[in-house]
Amino acid sequence: MISPTFASLNAFHALGSNDLNPVVIKNETTIYFTSRRAGGIADSDDVWRAERAAKGDPFGPGHLIVELSSEGTDQPTWVSEDECIAVLNRASHIYIAQRPK
Repeated sequence: MISPTFASLNAFHALGSNDLNPVVIKNETTIYFTSRRAGGIADSDDVWRAERAAKGDPFGPGHLIVELSSEGTDQPTWVSEDECIAVLNRASHIYIAQRPK
């Protein structure tokens, strides 16, 4: 039987917050996630992002992505490798966000 390997992501976890719905982009240097933490919008579940220099390094602190967050629950489900397109679950509806060109 193969045992999975688990790594703690405590570097960007905020004490007392629920960090959910992790989405790691293909090169594994950026993670998007849902969290309700201080600094968010209207005490709701917002989209946050954390980065690291290389795949084996720990992630840095999480940063709110205002453009993908609202006063409701926002959950990333997929983010393109170039981070220009994101698919979100927002209030039980699917939204696609795209950076303007």
